[in-house]
Amino acid sequence: KIQTKNEKSEKTEISAKKNEKKKMEGSCQCHSIRFVLTDDVANDNDDDGEFISTTGDQFHLSCGTNLLRVRYTHLPTNTTDSTSPPPTTPRVAAQAYCAKCNMLLLRAPDSSSNLLQINTHCFLQR
Repeated sequence: KIQTKNEKSEKTEISAKKNEKKKMEGSCQCHSIRFVLTDDVANDNDDDGEFISTTGDQFHLSCGTNLLRVRYTHLPTNTTDSTSPPPTTPRVAAQAYCAKCNMLLLRAPDSSSNLLQINTHCFLQR
């Protein structure tokens, strides 16, 4: 079958749309901190559906960085395996909040990974 110009341009347009980066915009409740998630935003929700997973590479703060507050929590080390040496650096989880409205924006559940979990209540309604 020979393709017409219209069929070729439709296929090119569909292909270009597949390669476009997806963007999701979000903010804290008072809109002082704003961010954008780009590209491969995972559909992986936690058990409660309160957080979606992504990576640090996909998360970009667009304003309000001076209002971002981070709380750190040391994670317990696994002591059940007596054959493994203790970790040389402690594992730490982090939670990021807005200093104005105290809304939890995201959490990084483990310092040994690039995983971020974004609060689904932060996404702007369109």
